[in-house]
Amino acid sequence: MKTSTFISESRLMLMALTILCLISVIPVSAYHLVGGELTYECLTNNNYMVKLKIYRDCNCTNCAEFDNPAYVFIYDNSNNLVQTLSIPFPGSTQLPVYINNPCLAFPPDICVEEAIYAAQVYLPNISGGYHLVHQRCCRNSTILNITAPNTFGSTYYAQIPDPGLGFCNSDPYYNNFPPIALCVGDTLIFDHSATDIDGDSLVYSLCAPYSGASQSNPQPGPGSPAPPPPFGYVNFVAPYSATAPFNANRPRG
Repeated sequence: MKTSTFISESRLMLMALTILCLISVIPVSAYHLVGGELTYECLTNNNYMVKLKIYRDCNCTNCAEFDNPAYVFIYDNSNNLVQTLSIPFPGSTQLPVYINNPCLAFPPDICVEEAIYAAQVYLPNISGGYHLVHQRCCRNSTILNITAPNTFGSTYYAQIPDPGLGFCNSDPYYNNFPPIALCVGDTLIFDHSATDIDGDSLVYSLCAPYSGASQSNPQPGPGSPAPPPPFGYVNFVAPYSATAPFNANRPRG
């Protein structure tokens, strides 16, 4: 059995930033993307289903629109670009907002939409496997725990082992979506576990989110593709950090 280190970066930080940005009942004007997730599932005969989830604030001025198409760049282990996936916009769904305190109502101006891009790709056996990359700028301008959030974007990344190693690997996926809104001062109990359809052992850790893209190149495309790893990281504002992204004195569980 393989052991996968499942670094809870994009979705866990999405939850952290959601808590910091959307729990307030004070109206805010946010027009950038909220977060995302890039995963893959092995089908058969070196075929993979690549899935990109993107979340955006949909109650704002000059809202960031969903990309049409969205690009996923595939690199080999020598950082050579071997394929570019151009995935049409599939439509979006507004996510429901739940408050864990039945005595309170959520602010009516909270709105988050989800788009799930998906494409099938054939990847032949190759030493070192493949690196999948999607980048988009910019982050939500109301984020409080990182510096200049609306001046740089995000990197969503997945690594596929060499298909010729004798096993057909698939990415883990999260079982639940983080809450969009919380009541200030309330306790949050959230199941942030994941499932691996291969039965691999999963190890969880907090880490700094990758930065990616920029205001000058907000949507890397075929003419200016997103680069391969290694990637840069966001800069936290003290006293926040990658291992303490919340403004809370209670245990994180």
